[in-house]
Amino acid sequence: MFVVTDWIWLIPALIAIVGLVAFVQLRNTRARAQAEVARAGEEASRALSARAAEDARLVAEATAAEDARRAAEAKAAEDARSAAKAKAAEDARRAAEAKAAKGPAVAAASGPGKKPEGIAAPLADKADDLKLIKGIGPKNEKICNDLGVYHFSQIADWVPDEAIWIGHHIALPGRIEREHWIAQAQLLASGADTEHSAGVKSGAIRIDASADAPLNDAQVKKLADSLPQRAAAVEGESQHDGRRPYGLAAPRGGAGDDLKRIRGIGPQNEQRLHALGIWHYNQIAAWSEENAKWIGSYLGFRGRIAREKWIEQAADLAAGRDSKPSRGAKIREVKAPKNDGEPGQA
Repeated sequence: MFVVTDWIWLIPALIAIVGLVAFVQLRNTRARAQAEVARAGEEASRALSARAAEDARLVAEATAAEDARRAAEAKAAEDARSAAKAKAAEDARRAAEAKAAKGPAVAAASGPGKKPEGIAAPLADKADDLKLIKGIGPKNEKICNDLGVYHFSQIADWVPDEAIWIGHHIALPGRIEREHWIAQAQLLASGADTEHSAGVKSGAIRIDASADAPLNDAQVKKLADSLPQRAAAVEGESQHDGRRPYGLAAPRGGAGDDLKRIRGIGPQNEQRLHALGIWHYNQIAAWSEENAKWIGSYLGFRGRIAREKWIEQAADLAAGRDSKPSRGAKIREVKAPKNDGEPGQA
């Protein structure tokens, strides 16, 4: 027979079990709550990070857009400046062409002779100082420049008819010939100096408006006496392409330079150059393309002067530097020393 007292000892155990279950449930509930809080915090952190990233992206896009706008504005401004500069250059070119086109009419109205051919702008954007020619001051230099004459070589090439035209154009017929403008220009174009040009360069002679005044008889005689004698003409001079460079009848100071230091010039070529009045490094250094063409034709080896860089070597020697061939230009040795007409004979 079941007796209640027989089960009383189970009650504490049941209470303990119930308490344990309650404790476990409470702990689980608390753990779930903590997990929920942690998850919520993680999601909030991710949301904040995503928002910050989005804000940074928007700022970067806005910055890029602003930079692009500024760059576009700067490019537009630069394009506008370039266009304005190009237009100004084109306008200047057209004005120069229009001015040149009026040349024949001016020549016809200015008297006899032939207007010398001019150029639109100085070669290599650097004009010669024409005031180094005695008789040319600021005014006459401007007249020459307005006619497209910027270089000694242009005046050196004037033929008699052109000198006559210029004389009438400046309202002083015969002045060009009387004051030896062409001879002075030929000397200056060859790399030499006159007494007048040397004085101007040193500062001993001051150039002002009075330099445009015509020379008196005594000044003309002194100028003529100071100009070195020109080398004599050679047979067949006009048969060669190009233009013969100005030569001196004798070396300056009584002694010439050792032209054989230029690779490609040996004893024979040095003698032939002396016969043309070429004695000094600075004369060769001043040769134009037309001068080099004439010399090459006269000496019988077209193109050799440019190939062997005579002009560059002469410029180095005139400046006191050793002349050395460039890496790309090997000079071929030739064994026949008595004839340096072959390319490469040193």
